[in-house]
Amino acid sequence: MRERLLHFLWKHQKFRSTRLRTSNGELLQIIDPGTYNLHSGPDFLNASIEIDKQLWAGNVELHKRSSDWYAHDHQTDKNYNNVILHVVWEADKKVYWSSGGEIPTLILKDVVEENILDNYRNLLLKSDNKFINCEPYAADLDLFVMLPWLEHLFRERLEAKTSEADLLLKVTDGDWERLLFIMLLANFGQQLNRSGFLSMARTLDFNIIRGLRGKSFQLESLLFGLSGLLNKEGVEDNYFDILKTEFAFLCKKHQLSEPVYKTPEFMRVRPSNFPTRRLSQFAVLYSKNINLFSRIISLWSKKDFYELFTIGASTYWQGHYNFGKPSLYKRTKLSKAFIDSIIINTVLPVKNLYGKKRGNNNYPKLRKLVSELSREDNRIVRQYRSLGFPVHHALDSQAVIQLYRSYCKRNRCLECALGNQILN
Repeated sequence: MRERLLHFLWKHQKFRSTRLRTSNGELLQIIDPGTYNLHSGPDFLNASIEIDKQLWAGNVELHKRSSDWYAHDHQTDKNYNNVILHVVWEADKKVYWSSGGEIPTLILKDVVEENILDNYRNLLLKSDNKFINCEPYAADLDLFVMLPWLEHLFRERLEAKTSEADLLLKVTDGDWERLLFIMLLANFGQQLNRSGFLSMARTLDFNIIRGLRGKSFQLESLLFGLSGLLNKEGVEDNYFDILKTEFAFLCKKHQLSEPVYKTPEFMRVRPSNFPTRRLSQFAVLYSKNINLFSRIISLWSKKDFYELFTIGASTYWQGHYNFGKPSLYKRTKLSKAFIDSIIINTVLPVKNLYGKKRGNNNYPKLRKLVSELSREDNRIVRQYRSLGFPVHHALDSQAVIQLYRSYCKRNRCLECALGNQILN
């Protein structure tokens, strides 16, 4: 028995509710179970019950064992003075208010139907062959439950990213252009190089970036130098030498110290996603868009964003993936899938946060935009699609990623609308 199952049972009143009695034999009627409290204090607030026809109003606390009241030191916490009912799985000790009276106790073990417990055990039954707990039930899940839940999950994921953007905005002292720069550069690092690119973007003096707008070569040399990609020895390459010379000049001009950031990873990265190409593409993007933040804030259609982000790396990278190693000619324009990633992970949170700060609800427009984007193609999305989940566009794929990482992977079935449907 876990406390979160007790919370589920109490919240949804999943037990025999007629002729209930407290542990002392008093007649108990639940009028309102209260509001689930996600913060500190009693588990359910503002409940109302009737004990032997006397009305009580207050809070409800739940525990596996009644002695947990003392194990958690609730007897010394004034936040628990207004608890009117102690709901437990089993009672192994009488519990008293600080004033001396015994707190009424309901023992759930005596009133919960066995089939509910069986459903719960089956749902969380571990198996190496299962992707998610509810996999055996996936074919029977109700779309009328699933579709609103996917919408909720997408919004939950968007709000989490927006909160991260808000924290970064505080770091930038409210500088929206710098916030966009930081989030975009992290985005260009993708999964393996994200943390290194993020660290570089956060600590770099943004006034230097402002001074290099429209100068893609200088910006490229700065980013390559700071990321440690110009520290290699024995590279016989003219472009490498020119970049290195330019970086040395920029370091002297702006009094920059040696780079302390993690050198970008190349292992397990496809050549088209090498950090060399990504940094060059980023430099070109910024050199071509002097007021990038204002442009992003003004745009709302997929077509406009595709036009904005359809850029390529500098000419050198059309014939190279790394310094001194020529390759066959290859276009270096950002793919639609990568532009979609920029929209999802940078544009949406920034525009959502900007609207919130100005009292505007941008969600309907953001929802429309993300619904126009193709679904992401990764292991998580493919697994949910194989189970019959309706993943048609990027809103859906973001939703199932949120579902997997925040609920399925953490066994939070009791907090999931689909888990609730199965248990009900």
